[in-house]
Amino acid sequence: MTKDISELVVKNAHQDWGTFIDASSVLQSACSFHCPHVVFTHGNGAPVGWFMQHVILGSLNYLHVQPEYRGQGLGKKLVSILSKEVLDRDGVSFIHVSPDNKVSVKIHEDLGYVDVGAFSFSIMLPE
Repeated sequence: MTKDISELVVKNAHQDWGTFIDASSVLQSACSFHCPHVVFTHGNGAPVGWFMQHVILGSLNYLHVQPEYRGQGLGKKLVSILSKEVLDRDGVSFIHVSPDNKVSVKIHEDLGYVDVGAFSFSIMLPE
């Protein structure tokens, strides 16, 4: 299942961010070692949506609900479950959300998250 989710995360990242050198191994490594998943599955075991947590930083990342399941409140439920778990364990929770992702911003605001500022990052790989 983790391999399947990692492959879907890579596919979605490529769609959202474009491709870069060795994107698959970089993202799959992050998914496998640093970001446990909360996954909703369909009765047949197919992933419906997921959310990942960076265990070292405590940040919540990569909310995704497959297109055919959107609009049913699954994303909000997924965020709610993992946010509560992280808050109970660590006492703090933060989420990276692109300001352009209006749906995700709305989900997080509805759950009580507030915008405290922006940051940017670069992905760097050795030559």
